[in-house]
Amino acid sequence: MPTCHDFFPASDGHDILVGFGTGDVALLSMQAQIQAGTTNNKPVQLLQYGPEGPVDPTKCTAVCFIPGSEGTVFAAAHLSGTVIIHIKGKEASGSKSSFAMKALSSGPQRGPATPLYVSKEGLYAMAVSPDGKHLATASKDGITRVFELATAQLSGGFKAS
Repeated sequence: MPTCHDFFPASDGHDILVGFGTGDVALLSMQAQIQAGTTNNKPVQLLQYGPEGPVDPTKCTAVCFIPGSEGTVFAAAHLSGTVIIHIKGKEASGSKSSFAMKALSSGPQRGPATPLYVSKEGLYAMAVSPDGKHLATASKDGITRVFELATAQLSGGFKAS
């Protein structure tokens, strides 16, 4: 079941980012869905990362494209308290679309995606600054945190009273 979404008119046509209760995140093409007509109730031109299963199997609570990335970088917040930053790419063969996960910054890669461990409590919401440099999260522990995206360093925050 879809739990959240975002839109960006990406040049590759995959412009709707959708998060699911299973932790999965997928990209769809709005244009392809519209052209398929109202009788088609299945996704058209679906790109799903983690074909072996979601990177984080907890409910995806928020997704967003990172401004300035032209629709190639996106973030997914999960109920586990983790935000995962993804960079969209193609397989080496170029014949089949998929995701190639890379670290957002130029630092060492830490697996198929770049995780940002925010809270041991769940995340309720996430937003990225218009310049794409900061990410804010709201978590179950009542704390709003702001991170610098390039370094994943905490740069501020506050606790709700």
